[in-house]
Amino acid sequence: MPKYLVQGTHRGSIRLSDNRKGSGRRIHGTSESEATMKPHDREFQGLITQLVATLQEEVRQHQRLLKVVRKKKDAFLNEAPEELDSLLRAEREMLTGAVAVERDRIALVTELGQWLGHAHPARLRLAEIILHADPESRDELLDLREEFRDVADELDDLVSVDPIFTRHRK
Repeated sequence: MPKYLVQGTHRGSIRLSDNRKGSGRRIHGTSESEATMKPHDREFQGLITQLVATLQEEVRQHQRLLKVVRKKKDAFLNEAPEELDSLLRAEREMLTGAVAVERDRIALVTELGQWLGHAHPARLRLAEIILHADPESRDELLDLREEFRDVADELDDLVSVDPIFTRHRK
C-alpha cells in the first residue's frame, strides 16, 4: 500500500496524494474510513506506541547522562583529574547513543506530523500528539513529559554556575 500525503482542504474534506502528479483524490465524510487515516487508526496508534518506547529510552539515556555529569562535577570539585578522563569517555559514548535515539524520535514525530497534516511535521509538539493518542498512550506520554521536565530541571541545576567557580571583576 503506498504511503499517502494527507492534506486538509478548506471544505472539511481531506486530499490524499501518493506524490504522483494527478494522483490525489478527495474523500468526503467517513465512508472510506481506511483511506482517511484518522488519528485513531491502528497504524497511527502503533506509531504513537513506538514513540512512547523511543521516548522512554531517551529518558533513560538522559538519566544515565545526568549521573555521569554529577560524577564529573564531583571529580572536578575534588580535583581528581584521573577520574575525569574516564568520565569524559563515558559521557561521549552516552551522547552518541542519545543522538541515535533522538534521530529515531524525530523520524517518528515527523511521520506522525505528516499523518496529522501538520504544516511542519518535524516540529510537532508532544502536547499535540497527546490530543490524538489513545487513553493508555496518552497517560504514558503525559508521564514521559513530566520525566523530561524533571531531567531538564535537574540538568539545569547541575550545570548552573556554582559561586565557587565565579570570579567578579571590579
